[in-house]
This record gives sequence, C-alpha cells and structure tokens, in this order.
Amino acid sequence: MERNQIEMPYRVLGRTGAGVSAIGLGGWYLALKTVSAELSTRIVHAAVDRGINFLDNSWDYNSNRQDIVDLRRDDEPPAVAGRGA
Repeated sequence: MERNQIEMPYRVLGRTGAGVSAIGLGGWYLALKTVSAELSTRIVHAAVDRGINFLDNSWDYNSNRQDIVDLRRDDEPPAVAGRGA
C-alpha cells in the first residue's frame, strides 16, 4: 500500500453476502458528450485500483444511451448486479 493511502472499507450488500466498497463511484457523467471514452476509462480504472467496486451506472442516466463503453480490462469477466441478482 502506498504511503498516505487508506485501506478501503467494505460492507455486506443486503442478503447477497457480496462485499461492496463503502465508497462508490457515480457514473452519470461518464457518458456525457464532454467526457471522452479515454477519460471515462481512466476514472473507472483509478477507482477500481483504489478498491472501489460499487459503481452506479443506472440506465436512466443520459437518456438511456446505448453506446456504452466497455471499461473492463482484458482479464476481467463481466459483473452484473441489480434487481434479482
């Protein structure tokens, strides 16, 4: 762990048993026309590198845009959570 870096606290997500970071990354701005795909990718990767695994990326953001950028790294499987998960 780098100097001055605090360990990320995690909480259990309801009855799922899944551990989620106490701090999340809101994603409403990631698909704005003023935010490039490269910047969005950098933001998400920086958050994940710091232990954030709770990402808010509601379909209601940005008028349900369908041209979603895949921000996963090559070695990461897709992760889906939500109603019924």
